[in-house]
Amino acid sequence: MILEDEFLDTLINDVIEKWRFYFEKLGLEELGPKDKILDIGCRTGDTERLIIRDFPEINRVVGIDVVQPWLMHANKKVRADKANGSTNDNFRGNISFARADGQCLPFADKSFARIICAEVLEWMNEPEASIIEIHRVLG
Repeated sequence: MILEDEFLDTLINDVIEKWRFYFEKLGLEELGPKDKILDIGCRTGDTERLIIRDFPEINRVVGIDVVQPWLMHANKKVRADKANGSTNDNFRGNISFARADGQCLPFADKSFARIICAEVLEWMNEPEASIIEIHRVLG
């Protein structure tokens, strides 16, 4: 398992189950091979890895963050998943990370089928700008 192997604490497993509940509410099971998901404020990429494991039919999950060390760690985790075989058969590696600001998204209009922005807006100088950008890139 990808995440359960890392998070042995039952509190973290509860968090994973809450994320799966959120994924259900987002309708991720309705998405297919042409669909992309954006995660604004991805930190170390655990959400991306969980999505791809649980929904392998999704074309791509893109995680962005402004903190480069977190992105480096996220990429390291994905490379390790691929290298050591800790992933299940569903993991195709269709995850990417980029340094970007949620207030000025570097993506075309209507690029994403779903967008996750959890615990991020409250840290932004201009959360309204991010909401406008989310609306713009959401297809």
